[in-house]
Amino acid sequence: MIKQLYRIDPELAKRFTVQAEKHPVSIIRFVAPNDVPLVIHFLQAKDPASAAYVSKRIDFDNFLFEEIINLPNVTVFQDHKVLDVKTETESATVVTDQGTFTAKIVLSAYSAKSIVK
Repeated sequence: MIKQLYRIDPELAKRFTVQAEKHPVSIIRFVAPNDVPLVIHFLQAKDPASAAYVSKRIDFDNFLFEEIINLPNVTVFQDHKVLDVKTETESATVVTDQGTFTAKIVLSAYSAKSIVK
């Protein structure tokens, strides 16, 4: 829900509503394996913080990536093959085919098969 983006940063949520590739929804239906449905009705868009959207994963991920790459406390390394990750109490060290990097937080956007956990 867009409400989560508002909780992180209201300006982030506003940029999402303007920029991101998305489709507004007012109701969503989940069906459990035992065929029991769960239907959620979202509040109307009079309150933007209560609206919900459906977005392709690639579009939403790209929106978030574009938001973080210019933050002053974020360094993005692309096109590095991760060979090993070593974690300590206060940091993680990532060994790649292009060098070794140490940081307090390491995120991987490779795939579910990434060795970064």
